[in-house]
Amino acid sequence: MSLLVTRSRGRLKARGRSKGLPTVLMGYAIECLVEAYALIGSGGRLTTARPGSDVDHKDFIVDEKGGYRSIYVQVKGAPRLYQGGEFQINVRYAKNKVLSGRRLVYVFCLLDADAMSLTRMWVIPARDFHRLAPRVSVSERHIQFLFHAGRNGKWTRFEIIPTQLGVRLLEIIRGLPRQTSARRTVGKIAA
Repeated sequence: MSLLVTRSRGRLKARGRSKGLPTVLMGYAIECLVEAYALIGSGGRLTTARPGSDVDHKDFIVDEKGGYRSIYVQVKGAPRLYQGGEFQINVRYAKNKVLSGRRLVYVFCLLDADAMSLTRMWVIPARDFHRLAPRVSVSERHIQFLFHAGRNGKWTRFEIIPTQLGVRLLEIIRGLPRQTSARRTVGKIAA
């Protein structure tokens, strides 16, 4: 990761209330906070795992403890608001490679870097996000979905109190069809 930060230093600088962290590190810190809010907020009913890399919009896997009921979470966060108190995040995809499965969930959040806490949060299933978000072409090969939220608007119904993240993720998991569970086979061992 240090190579990425060194090679792209100009591109990775964050402005505003970022505590001087490069964008890559700020994003990772926000992901870690989201993971902690999910684990603690679920009262121990959720577990998480991180893929080796975030190449397909899956920052971590959230699983209900005691079964095979999981979702994939993509975290998008920022340490600041924009003009008029609006929260803005853009989600970029390669054209024709937009992931929108039932088990993919976006968590958008605002970080108060001084308090090291998440102050606003929206939990949006990917299908709803891709249906509702404005889409713009940014190049021949890429598109962006725009998430711009104020105090009112179409995203309001997805906003939650950050401490309720674990409960909300459990609701989403339990609302999905059950995945095939592993079977335990007990039999005689051949001699």
